[in-house]
Amino acid sequence: MSFDADGASQNTVFQYNYSHDNKGGFLLICPYSGAQTVGTVARYNVSRNDGARLIQNCWGPILDTRIYNNTFHNSTEIPGHLVQDDTGSPATTQHELAIRNNVFVSEGTGGYAFKNPTPGLFFDHNAFHGIDMTRPNPGGITDDPKLRDDFRLGAGSPALAAGAAIEDNGGKDYFGNKLKPGAPNIGAYEGHGVR
Repeated sequence: MSFDADGASQNTVFQYNYSHDNKGGFLLICPYSGAQTVGTVARYNVSRNDGARLIQNCWGPILDTRIYNNTFHNSTEIPGHLVQDDTGSPATTQHELAIRNNVFVSEGTGGYAFKNPTPGLFFDHNAFHGIDMTRPNPGGITDDPKLRDDFRLGAGSPALAAGAAIEDNGGKDYFGNKLKPGAPNIGAYEGHGVR
């Protein structure tokens, strides 16, 4: 997998990265032996054809983890799981692992199941396109976000200004555009729709 917040990791931030063709997936959050993983943030990254599962949570205490404004595009490698939650993490209350304002686009068939989702897993204001969801849409849009090959959003995209505002968001998008107050775009691009 591209990124790993491992046991006892605190306040790890993954931002402004291009991840591609990783057979294991995009992000692993993996506490072990009771060592809490706290405060992980993955924001304004882009992922192309990362496989197996996009996000995996190992068993153990995962607290205050925020995955927001990333863009995931799969065409040749189709993940089996959008989130693979291994036996009972996150460990405590609701919204310990929040997945918000992300674009998920698939040009293949099937995949993107949720494996063992727990109550602490929270979805909000995401875009799911071309994905056969294995449970009711957990919050977001399913219309074509008009994602371009360069990960920008096309003109008229329903993902423009459709996200939830997030505090302490790093100040810029994947492309270096300054983030403005108010509702952001869904995904890693904050500019106007591209014609």
